[in-house]
Amino acid sequence: MIIKRIYNNNVILALDAFDREVVLLGRGIGFQMSKGDTVNVSKIEKRFDLDDEEQFKFQELVKDMPMDYISLADDIITLIKSKIHEPLNDSIYTTLTDHISNLVERIHMGITFDNSLLWNIQMLYPLEYDIATEVVEIISKELDIRIDKDEANFITLHIVNAETNTRMMEIYQITEIVSLINCVVDESFPHIDKENYAYQRFLTHCRWFAHRVLNEGSNSKTEKANFETLNLLNRQYGGASDCIVEIKKILSEKYSYEVKIDEELYLMLHLIKLTS
Repeated sequence: MIIKRIYNNNVILALDAFDREVVLLGRGIGFQMSKGDTVNVSKIEKRFDLDDEEQFKFQELVKDMPMDYISLADDIITLIKSKIHEPLNDSIYTTLTDHISNLVERIHMGITFDNSLLWNIQMLYPLEYDIATEVVEIISKELDIRIDKDEANFITLHIVNAETNTRMMEIYQITEIVSLINCVVDESFPHIDKENYAYQRFLTHCRWFAHRVLNEGSNSKTEKANFETLNLLNRQYGGASDCIVEIKKILSEKYSYEVKIDEELYLMLHLIKLTS
């Protein structure tokens, strides 16, 4: 294999014997190496050979991602595949790795969310939820961080989203809601680069958010804790704030859904990343 690109000392992009791009992970695999060099195969710890579309997204993600997160996500996906009854789309390599990174960032920022969908998620996807609770324990142990058990809700949705035979009626409804949100964002920020990976991350969150709209739960317990943070962001990012106000109005009128503080904050954080 020949090195095509070096992201850092531990992550590289290479061409295999069939001239296909593969992401390779290993301690020191890129150290003192250059584009065009032959890969030291003895240093390969992980190999990612995904579908073309997901391979590109994964490459964009891992170039700035710590090796430990990438390796941990791969181990977790292997575990999920051993327990799930459906084939998984390669998208889970990108979404789950990204989620682990964002999870650590949120914890360091002191931002927490009360997942009011706990009961609904567990009821709708019992197998995936059980796996997700195990995944949360693994992440907590491996990264030595305290993670609320409700984080299993997000992990569950990652698994469901990657399953080939996802429940189609709900997917249609989620697509409609995401399309409505996307229209508001397009009107507010017409020059957004939709090829940017941040846009894909934003759409992923919108799908989670749409799931909440369709399966409304109880009131948030953490709204007061996040209220001041949201107010600060609203003052600093007026454009994003106005956009979310319009989204809240549409959801209220069309779905009789009142956006909660923690949902608004999470949406705001993703919108800021997308538009900054």
